[in-house]
Amino acid sequence: MTAVDIKAVEAQIREGEKLNQLIQQKNELLKTLLKIESEIAGLTGKQSTLSGMNEVVESFDSTPEVTTKQPDAPKYSGSKRGRKPKGELSLANHILFLVEGNPSGLDRSQIVEMLLKGGYQSGSKSFADVVASTLSSLKSKSRIMLNENGKFIPNS
Repeated sequence: MTAVDIKAVEAQIREGEKLNQLIQQKNELLKTLLKIESEIAGLTGKQSTLSGMNEVVESFDSTPEVTTKQPDAPKYSGSKRGRKPKGELSLANHILFLVEGNPSGLDRSQIVEMLLKGGYQSGSKSFADVVASTLSSLKSKSRIMLNENGKFIPNS
């Protein structure tokens, strides 16, 4: 690699890092907006519906991964584990937004019901089991936790 190539790659890395920072700031602001909308709905007596939350959630963009091409990197030809979500958000992110929007907590059946009513589509024959597995994964990663009533709450 020449000095010019190295400088170009470094500039791309800096640009990608700045883009990632801006997207993270945007996502944090949107989460705050979602919480405010939920509080307003509670104060005005309107029940917070999943469709209202989905309008905010749909505006979230996935954080792009910025990578540089390595000239001698071997390519992996095997299949990737899991599938890319059909919508803009994965099941785990949908669950996190639901749990964050309900600070009193939700149990598994409530989460499954809210996801299906909100239009989440899954090809699974046992969607409740998929949700249970995702909840377990989120719990093991300390992103959610169970409260004393056995309901899932955000881990703050």
